Amino acid sequence: MFALVIPAFNYAGTLKGVTMKDYIDMDGEKLCMTAMALSKKFIFKVYVACLYLPQKESDGKKILAADTPRHIIMHWLRGVGTGKINDAWMEGLEDNTPKASADLKAKFKTLCDYMEEVKDGNRTIFTYVPAKGT
Repeated sequence: MFALVIPAFNYAGTLKGVTMKDYIDMDGEKLCMTAMALSKKFIFKVYVACLYLPQKESDGKKILAADTPRHIIMHWLRGVGTGKINDAWMEGLEDNTPKASADLKAKFKTLCDYMEEVKDGNRTIFTYVPAKGT
């Protein structure tokens, strides 16, 4: 599992020209859009992330502590190569979990192995299912 840092909340369905649904169905459970955020690297807009939860929550620690369904969509605003994506995953792990266990680092390595280059308009989706994982 990984931490998603959401710096600013926007409860509308559109951010930087990217529109997301207010609700999604995940295996028969209705999840609501909880937040949208823009990720930037220097001056470049990289992606818009959208987080869906069973109910709105703004406390990141509560979100990660709750064993409830989560759905994250990353809508890419520019093309990014696999190496840069993987560097960002590992950088995020170090920034958010400086004393990460060997097991967590191995999981991030597996995540990196799954990544592929993205193009403008692509979407990367992560779904967490309780008792099963991401």
